[in-house]
Amino acid sequence: MLDRLLGHLSTAGDSPCQRTAALHRIALFAIAMTSAGLVCLCLGLLANNAGAFLFALGMGVALMVSINPALNMAVMLCVDRQHRVVAIATNILCLHIFGDVPAPIIVGLLKDRLAPHCSQPANSDDDNIAATSGCREESSGLRNTMRIVELWLLWVIIAFAVIAYLTRGGSHSSAGADLK
Repeated sequence: MLDRLLGHLSTAGDSPCQRTAALHRIALFAIAMTSAGLVCLCLGLLANNAGAFLFALGMGVALMVSINPALNMAVMLCVDRQHRVVAIATNILCLHIFGDVPAPIIVGLLKDRLAPHCSQPANSDDDNIAATSGCREESSGLRNTMRIVELWLLWVIIAFAVIAYLTRGGSHSSAGADLK
């Protein structure tokens, strides 16, 4: 389905023009999905109840995760066929090293600075988690932590916009016609 939406990326040839056109479409798709996800996350911050917040958060994450197959295709389009497995493996390694591993630590440190009373004591029981009165007073610190994380996503959108700009030359109709 994604392949059809983006113009048959899996049949993109090896010519630079075809690859550039495909990368341009991937960048535009990523901009749209990341922007829509960011809007959902921002709407979640405006929610007054847990259900609306969780729904907005879930939709935002789902929209942003939906770009992963397209990004994998972009990685494969950027290298020769014989190097695609190594390119995908390197991409996954970089995602973990620069994203999945340090992100919780950095966001946790940010939260500890903006809302220091919202942490669970080391000797507490995991089954009995309750917000302390100090944490309730620091709800603005928790929301500011979320805002900073959401604003950081603007860099992702800017990066995709730069890619779309740099690949705009290959997106003309003559290049796209070769893909079908």
